[in-house]
Amino acid sequence: MGRSAPQQNEYENCGQAVGAMAETEISLVQSHRSARMGPFGRRMEFISLTRDRGIGANSYLLDLDGACVILDAGMHPREEGSASLPEFSRVGERQLDAIFVSHTHLDHIGSLPLAMGRFPHAPVYMTEATAELGAAMLHNSVNVMSAKREELGILDYPYFTHRELDVLERVLERRALERPF
Repeated sequence: MGRSAPQQNEYENCGQAVGAMAETEISLVQSHRSARMGPFGRRMEFISLTRDRGIGANSYLLDLDGACVILDAGMHPREEGSASLPEFSRVGERQLDAIFVSHTHLDHIGSLPLAMGRFPHAPVYMTEATAELGAAMLHNSVNVMSAKREELGILDYPYFTHRELDVLERVLERRALERPF
């Protein structure tokens, strides 16, 4: 069944918009830091806060016309000390509107308490399952960092304590997976 001329034009326009968004996303992901007009005429900036481009301390800043959010706050599992952390200093003087945690792998949630300390007014959003599993992961991280403090002499470890985690857990915004904001 064919499309009418108006339907075909709408379909083609939608396809062009999706293509433009994909090109924008690809170029933003490929560059370490990129600012440009997004597909809807808004200024968009995507900044990787990870120290290296590989898998590790995953954390990203998305600034869409001044609305700033961080996606994930990980810790690199194969690095030690500050080399294992995202570079939150790249956020600069921006006012952070929120932190979103996608899932509970250490490389996505491991430095969340540090991000929360650095950006205390930013609400932190995650699913209930992520909050529950994330709490266990972070408490385990305290134990691992405490052991590494003794074994490797990393005096900065642990970056946070069990008591601090207990307090932070109470302020997390738990959201249903498909619940709109």
